[in-house]
Amino acid sequence: MDGSLAAHATQTNLRLVKDNTELGVTVHHDHSLRRALNRGNDFKEAEQKEFVEDHGFLIQTDKISRVVDPAASFTLEYLDMIMSIRANNWKVLFVPSARLEFRITEFSWRDIPYFMYKRSEATAHGTRDYLIKKWGANFPNTGFWTYIKYTIVEQHVYRSDGVEAVGGERCLMPKLWKDQAALVFGFFQMVGYNRYTVGGKEFDFLSILSKLDGGWSPRSSVQTRRQLERPVITKTRPRYVKHLDELLPYGKAKRVEVGIEHEYLPFSIAKLTTASCEPLMDETGCGLVIEEKSGCVCWMNMPTFKSNSLFIRAIGRLAALIKIPSRVTTFVEMTMSSSRNGTEHVLPLRHLEGKSFSLATCNTHEEDCSSFFSFSKQSSLKVFRGAPNTVVDTADLVRRLGSRQLLKEEM
Repeated sequence: MDGSLAAHATQTNLRLVKDNTELGVTVHHDHSLRRALNRGNDFKEAEQKEFVEDHGFLIQTDKISRVVDPAASFTLEYLDMIMSIRANNWKVLFVPSARLEFRITEFSWRDIPYFMYKRSEATAHGTRDYLIKKWGANFPNTGFWTYIKYTIVEQHVYRSDGVEAVGGERCLMPKLWKDQAALVFGFFQMVGYNRYTVGGKEFDFLSILSKLDGGWSPRSSVQTRRQLERPVITKTRPRYVKHLDELLPYGKAKRVEVGIEHEYLPFSIAKLTTASCEPLMDETGCGLVIEEKSGCVCWMNMPTFKSNSLFIRAIGRLAALIKIPSRVTTFVEMTMSSSRNGTEHVLPLRHLEGKSFSLATCNTHEEDCSSFFSFSKQSSLKVFRGAPNTVVDTADLVRRLGSRQLLKEEM
């Protein structure tokens, strides 16, 4: 152990906390700053009781079916597995000399569609519903799925021309139309939408991906919206104990809990139309750059919690000094500004709206918010950029292109 690698998870103090939720009890755990700062020889071989480090492990084959629950594997699986292990009176041995290096930079465009499904709010809360039904206890809304979604995807750009493809072939845009279409739909799934209507029929994201693989293409524009209602969970795998307090002790809640108030965060997006894609290829603000017969479209993702303020930048610099990943700033922004509505967030941009620039928003608890986008067989995806935009970035981009008279006057 040379001290260059760190353990991925920092969970401690797994416990039950009595509260006023419907089930009367919630599963809690803490995040240890000390563990986050551990390196090399700080790690000792010992039993792991609070969670399963699930990026890589060895398990006896005959125990897989009792430990790994596919329906609980999209989020919080590190808790589900350790509770199943404890329910069966088994143990996990943490061996620091057995290392698996997880490189988030090794990320291909092929990973985008699955990643957007796995880290979507609909999938995450569906998994929470399942865990609540399975274990008979509430699980907190950590928002971890949104945090991970942005902190990983924001590092990646895929371009049709190969520029900025410093990682080699994996950073190049896919050539097949169906693969480009999967990235386009994945972008809107990342924004916060989860239903897509084409030709009067509505589909979820997985259905869209299956149709694309089967050769389907939308002949008209796609209407996308956010659905809040989820299927009721009626059946789960066994938990092997009557009540979770047979496995976990009762404890107290922290004065400051890590959690997000709303299950579905508000969001906003912007659409910018230009006569040509050429001026957009070198801009950093476009999440999607789509070439169409009539011109070029730039879509910008503007999460309402994203500000990149002076305070947030200072936290990032402080985190780097004490060897904590600077992406922690994203989680700070989420906890501070996750209730900011989309309509409020884009107010500074309203005066810029016109034929070439439009906005779409979704507010807290709003289900009927919708937008339209197009990606026909004649369209071509030129850029996919995972990093979101701030309102200031978007305003600067619109003004910059407008001053150069590059915006398209007619839609």
